[in-house]
Amino acid sequence: MLDSREFTFTAYQDSRTQQHESFVTGLSGPLLLAVHNKTGEKYIVKHTYGHNAANEYVACWLADKIGVPAPKAFLLSRSNLFTTKYAVAISFIEGIQAVKASELSSEQVDDVVKQFAFNSLTIPDDKVQMSAAGNHVYSYDFSERFCVEDEGLLRAFQFDEETGINAAKATLQEFKRHLQYVTFDLPGVAAEYGIDPEKQKADMIATAKQVLTITESEIRSLSDELIEMYPVGYGVYYEECIRLIQKYVSRLA
Repeated sequence: MLDSREFTFTAYQDSRTQQHESFVTGLSGPLLLAVHNKTGEKYIVKHTYGHNAANEYVACWLADKIGVPAPKAFLLSRSNLFTTKYAVAISFIEGIQAVKASELSSEQVDDVVKQFAFNSLTIPDDKVQMSAAGNHVYSYDFSERFCVEDEGLLRAFQFDEETGINAAKATLQEFKRHLQYVTFDLPGVAAEYGIDPEKQKADMIATAKQVLTITESEIRSLSDELIEMYPVGYGVYYEECIRLIQKYVSRLA
């Protein structure tokens, strides 16, 4: 967890405000730009809704574990500048540009395939957002993932442990149902990016299978970090999501 006292915070203007005059703020609420006082490292901070931080942190953690380009994410200690006590710092990617299929290198096309595999496994509530920077294609904005689309599950744990556990069990069943419909056979994606459909499917499966390299120790470390901020059961929920993903992927041909 990063120490918020080590940063200077300013309001961050979402790029969409420049593209659409009527746009005020995204579903994650007002964002902050955090600059580390010593290193100058920059992060985008989400702090308005309690579920955003966990989703962003776990999704970025998973992307890193399976070799998919994504920002780094760190939980952030409390500050009176934050709307809630649940904040996440997401590394700022310089020089990010829109993805245009016709302009991508072969390495970037490989990244696109990885992105679709990764995003399929985390059950996005919205369309996959991708941008290019350097010679990689990144995906980002994981605020609503793992079937946690609002603060309902967190509020259940805040009410009492039993209510939280029951809510977590129900949400895990929903996540499991969604995983059953995940497919890596995406001929539309293959056509758009000029990839052989069989290679596209094989590469997506190969990316997905990287989750099987994640150890139990690493999964427990993930939840240990989460429960520095969240109720214990809330951290365990994400443990179980990773295990369900591993179980699903282990059955792939």
